[in-house]
Amino acid sequence: MTLRETEADMREERSIADKLRAAWGVVLQKLPKNYHIDYAIKRGDETIGYVECRRRNMHSGKFKTIYLSLKKWLGLSQVNNESHKPTYFVVQLDDKLLYTRADGRELKHSVDGNRRDEPEPVVHIPIEEMKEVKNHATKALRRNGKKERGV
Repeated sequence: MTLRETEADMREERSIADKLRAAWGVVLQKLPKNYHIDYAIKRGDETIGYVECRRRNMHSGKFKTIYLSLKKWLGLSQVNNESHKPTYFVVQLDDKLLYTRADGRELKHSVDGNRRDEPEPVVHIPIEEMKEVKNHATKALRRNGKKERGV
């Protein structure tokens, strides 16, 4: 939980985590509030990846991109690259649950804000490059962080 997260945000995060547990057949271990990633993805005692969950109140066709704090994206990408475990950004939209791997790829960025915040640097994650979470989505996680073909 960050300073900006509300109890409603936390409920949304738990709802997303429940959907991921069911779809991916994994255990999600909540990480400390002061850490920059929401959950460790576990199978048995082994950590096989990490996930950051967000809710955006919009339909997947409304905009071409999803904003995420540049600081958050860089943190996720660093964990992905340094741990050699897949690290995902997952976003629940009004009509779909989408994910992408935070792999440090170059993304458009700008300085923007939202209703609650001062403007900050954000990355623009193309929605068309994101994948939908589905119940058969365990291939990459089973490979335990090896090259991903699609979760």
